[in-house]
Amino acid sequence: LGRHSSPGRISPGFFTVERVLIILTVVAALLAMASKTACRMNGWGGTNSYEWACYSDWTALFHARGFAENPFAPFATGAEFEYPVLMSVVASLTAALIPAGEYDRALAFFEVNFLLMVGLWMVVVIATARTAGRRPWDAAMVALGPGIILAASINWDMWAVAFLALAMLAWSRQNTFLAGVLIGRDGEELKRRER
Repeated sequence: LGRHSSPGRISPGFFTVERVLIILTVVAALLAMASKTACRMNGWGGTNSYEWACYSDWTALFHARGFAENPFAPFATGAEFEYPVLMSVVASLTAALIPAGEYDRALAFFEVNFLLMVGLWMVVVIATARTAGRRPWDAAMVALGPGIILAASINWDMWAVAFLALAMLAWSRQNTFLAGVLIGRDGEELKRRER
């Protein structure tokens, strides 16, 4: 590898692999936010979000599913919300963070969800780097993935991706019980199947 890159003998200083991957993720997240600028500035109404490729369930469902009136609307009798229960909990807790007032609350809902998504994106990148073992730089494909940049702010799917990435990390470290819990399966059942 040469004297400047020999692991264990040369200190990378501040710029460790994981820190560089986080920086790359932040750059990608800024690009993701920039891709939503047209809707953030002009609103998500009408066909704008489709023409400008900045559609998001976060803003569309804030008023349509009653989060503006009741943050826990998915749990009300007769409520319609097309996401699983844990996603409903996440959406409700996020909506509870948006105070009432005379401002664009749907935009605030979008931005809070976006910040949470960026944190989850970082979790996915680090979990991928640690799962990759001797090839941590493979996680740069997750940090800078165009699909993630363009689609991560459409809905709450990054929560499921983060749990799955953590499950893969647990699996790579032979912690099948935790892997099973993180993907919603019985870890002992996974262990039996492994044998």
